[in-house]
Amino acid sequence: MDKKSVSWLRRGAFFVFLSLLLHALSIYLTRPVVEPTARLFLSARGTFFDPFKRYSARRPADAVQLMQRLGAEGPGVEVPEDLAAEQVDFVDVVDPVRWPSFAEKLLNSQKDVFRSERVVDVDLDSLSLAADARQRAELEGFARLYIADADTTDAESERRRRARQIVERAIRVMGGRTRMSAMHSLHIRAWVEAWEHVIDYPPPARIMSVGAYVYPVAEWEYGFASDAGALFTARPIQLDRYDPLLERNPSISRRRFMQLFQVRWQFLDERARGLRIEGEVERWHFLDRFLGYGTVLHYVDEETFAGQAADVVRVDDRRYGHLLEAYFARASGLLLGVREGLTDGEQQAYRTTYQKRPPVWTTVYEKYKRVCGVLEPHRISRSGPPCPHCYGRDQADIQVSIQLNIACNEDPVEPAPPTLESWVP
Repeated sequence: MDKKSVSWLRRGAFFVFLSLLLHALSIYLTRPVVEPTARLFLSARGTFFDPFKRYSARRPADAVQLMQRLGAEGPGVEVPEDLAAEQVDFVDVVDPVRWPSFAEKLLNSQKDVFRSERVVDVDLDSLSLAADARQRAELEGFARLYIADADTTDAESERRRRARQIVERAIRVMGGRTRMSAMHSLHIRAWVEAWEHVIDYPPPARIMSVGAYVYPVAEWEYGFASDAGALFTARPIQLDRYDPLLERNPSISRRRFMQLFQVRWQFLDERARGLRIEGEVERWHFLDRFLGYGTVLHYVDEETFAGQAADVVRVDDRRYGHLLEAYFARASGLLLGVREGLTDGEQQAYRTTYQKRPPVWTTVYEKYKRVCGVLEPHRISRSGPPCPHCYGRDQADIQVSIQLNIACNEDPVEPAPPTLESWVP
């Protein structure tokens, strides 16, 4: 190796050594401050590849809630004004301790438990899980499976839209959605249309026809609760000792009223019977009855009902199990009446158990009068089997009609008995 090559080699080695020295000095001067207990390699962590790494947000291991920070005590602890004035809302978070597994869900059908807490960082996963759990728990209480309409372009969807248009027309004719929504309670006094006076003693009972008259049988009160649920109260009417109706004993009409209006679901099993009775309370409002959550409308056809041309809309209340056909007058748009029966599974079980034809109840609504600006029926006639759960051959249907005194919200009920316009027993 000649003298020139040796000189270039020495120069290259000097510059490499100088570069290493400068890099070491820069790393030493820019090193991060770490705790004495931290590992040594953390202080010499390289940052060259950081711009090329994918960003990943991390939550602290020990999250401190906002209310804990605000309530901290100790020397030198000051709460910033902007932090103290921060507005936080209640959100539902899933309790991970009570979250059931799939096996526990099969063995124990208890509903998921939620708690309401104040949180600063909104966890979208917890909100999604809580909403899904609430919807699943609600659907578990339905009488039948409820599935929303996925395809809105087929013939089935077209029939649903037409049924919705018929119901919306009835709402406009009755007074409008605004007035109907303003009715948060109803006070009703029911009068049964009777024609008889029964003398029970001495036996045998003697039935005397005394002509048509109305006899008070019950008082009903419907209203919304604080949790958006419906409340119902039924009370028997105690006649004054000076009331001339006290001498009458329309036991036949009162028994029919009991069979068709109060105990017609007693033959169903405990769960189905409870849902039916609860549904008659929760669906007392016209809007909830036809447009409530879990209710599916379907246009059927045009028929004649109560001597008028009517559009038939099938109402499938999958939340409480009611299945009925509603008849809306084509001329006026008002609800003329409904026919209510059992579902396919209930009909099969009824035939197997009682060896009889499944019951069907027909209800007619008449004498529409305005109550708080909304048209309400003041006469209801219902026909159906006298005893659906009794053994033996089928019996002829019975019929009963009731007149109503209706008041809404805080208005008092009129004490005067209703009139019998052109009614023939």
